Amino acid sequence: MESIWVNRQREEPADFGGRRQPSVGGTSRMNREVHVRICERLGVKSPGATRRSPPLWTESTVWKRLCGQFGWKTSASRERRDTVMLISVLSFGSIWTLRSATRARAQERFDVRKLAYYNTTGVEVDGKLRNRPRVYGVARFNGNGGFRPECWHRVLYKVFDCEPPCIWNGRQEVLFKRLLRKPERPDAYLVVVKSEQTGAVVKGGNWLHGETTLISFSECGADQEVMVVMPAYGWVRGVLGTFFLEPVVARPWEARLVLSAA
Repeated sequence: MESIWVNRQREEPADFGGRRQPSVGGTSRMNREVHVRICERLGVKSPGATRRSPPLWTESTVWKRLCGQFGWKTSASRERRDTVMLISVLSFGSIWTLRSATRARAQERFDVRKLAYYNTTGVEVDGKLRNRPRVYGVARFNGNGGFRPECWHRVLYKVFDCEPPCIWNGRQEVLFKRLLRKPERPDAYLVVVKSEQTGAVVKGGNWLHGETTLISFSECGADQEVMVVMPAYGWVRGVLGTFFLEPVVARPWEARLVLSAA
């Protein structure tokens, strides 16, 4: 038989002949009719509940869950959004390469969302396209980002969320992550320049705008193809002169190379 000490005085259980009190609903050993008095100054702690209460959701927790469910952006996602670039596609290189995940290759039917498409420069050698790189790099487009190679012409003058160009596995790469539903003013443009446009790039010296990133450069004899990520009003210098990238005022995601009059 257990005794209860209250205010330094011993009290005996009132009912049930000193036996353990039956549970109520199978959840607690206390009877609702028994009043348990606890003296806080004695340091006595009441036992915890046998059933845990559901977690309390704060306003921020509910907001984050809603954002995750409906694809809305929280302040943290907006901060991550600031680390990417918006790049408009003006042209593509001549060579495409398809790569797929190992799991996707094992399936009978490919899941286009698990495919990756790599675009780079190339020149014609003996009637065939070859890379012949002076500088090798790629522009990568993921299938889950809305890109389809059979509809590549529909992607021209469209804007993508991209990772800034970087060195990856020893090569220059720019990752096009996601196609925007509506075009916005881009930070830069993916431009492919061919020798028939500029009369061949001037080798050596200052031939490329300082804020322009060279992705890939293929060359065979007089034939050249150059892929760059270029900001608005960037330039490239060729035999025919200096060409500036001029955006269209009403549609800034469109631009063209214009030969300088000077």
